[in-house]
Amino acid sequence: EEELKAMAIVRITEPLNLDLISQDLRIEKRLLEKWNPDYDMFEMDAYQGDYYSLRIPKEKLDNFIDRKEFLSKRSKVLFSEMSM
Repeated sequence: EEELKAMAIVRITEPLNLDLISQDLRIEKRLLEKWNPDYDMFEMDAYQGDYYSLRIPKEKLDNFIDRKEFLSKRSKVLFSEMSM
């Protein structure tokens, strides 16, 4: 419950690479996965809904907003490389 109080929820409409988010925002990937247990379904386009409510620590929110465009562009490149 204490963890939840420290979380910000960001609506994203396209998948972002969790490894990239983890590295860029300096958040342990295992924690991102714990806070967003159904994210893999969103990544694989098997998620119900038009957006995903990504949970990140509140103290990382401003950094995420500043870096979102970079994260989006870089994630698209990474996902396209994975599908080759």
